[in-house]
Amino acid sequence: MKNICFLLVPSFLLLVSCGSATQENKDPTLKNNQTINTTPVSSKAAIGLTIDGKTRTISLEERISDTFDFAAQPIKTMFRKSGEDRQFEINLNIYDPKILSELPATFSIPEANMPPHVAIDLNFFDFERKVEKSMRKRLIFEKGTITIHEFSKEKIRFEFEGEAHELMNTEGRSKVSGWVEV
Repeated sequence: MKNICFLLVPSFLLLVSCGSATQENKDPTLKNNQTINTTPVSSKAAIGLTIDGKTRTISLEERISDTFDFAAQPIKTMFRKSGEDRQFEINLNIYDPKILSELPATFSIPEANMPPHVAIDLNFFDFERKVEKSMRKRLIFEKGTITIHEFSKEKIRFEFEGEAHELMNTEGRSKVSGWVEV
């Protein structure tokens, strides 16, 4: 009987410790116990976009390195892949320059852009989207959150999750999420 106890106790401890390792990551700075996006990505994926459940990524090596004018209003960014096999691009535009001095920050869209003040916008171009008009490959981020962690000449890091609609077609909606870390 003692031999069985010696085998059962370590097995029980192993099960308990494995169970606690599978809990979601929590960030104490998030409100209402929200969880951090823990989407598994390649360690080389600097940019990722999920549209309607399909995730595509761009590594640092594949990315076209654009130079952004931080003195311009708005600050316009474009994140895209070099070469012929472009699948998507992400555009983040910042209209309120004081955003950069208040990071990290989370913006709820559309509330952050209520007239007359537009703070930030996000849009995508989905080269693989099957639509009758090519302009509808452009998706406008309409509802959700954009969290900017860092935004400087040295590093840009943000993530987003929500809903987008096709340009000139508010009925062509898609669930979108993603990240940029360059």
